[in-house]
Amino acid sequence: ADALVAMVDVDDIDGESFNLCADATITAADYVAALSEATGEPIRSVPRSTARWFTASLATWAVKLPGPGRVPVPSWHELAGRGFAARFDCAKAATVLGWAPEDRAAELVRRGIVEPAKAWQR
Repeated sequence: ADALVAMVDVDDIDGESFNLCADATITAADYVAALSEATGEPIRSVPRSTARWFTASLATWAVKLPGPGRVPVPSWHELAGRGFAARFDCAKAATVLGWAPEDRAAELVRRGIVEPAKAWQR
């Protein structure tokens, strides 16, 4: 929210886009574990490789082929993207807006997982 507020005071940024994200300081498994702990609810997580997802997607696609309508061919890149391995450069936001993402894992978990989970449970 700090970056969005900062945009109000910066001139000549209409139409500009900014990456507002932190470097991944926690993994998806860390996120699920923290969410489970914050809510007190067990969350079953089954990690799968991109190859396994792709194989399953191809099988599903093959089953749907005879049916009506066009079935898009599964994309390796789309499935690989689900791993959140992409890196985003926030340098523009830092330079133009004077904003920096939260990069401390404990604070990221507290503000991004624990507090929203507790608020949702109320």
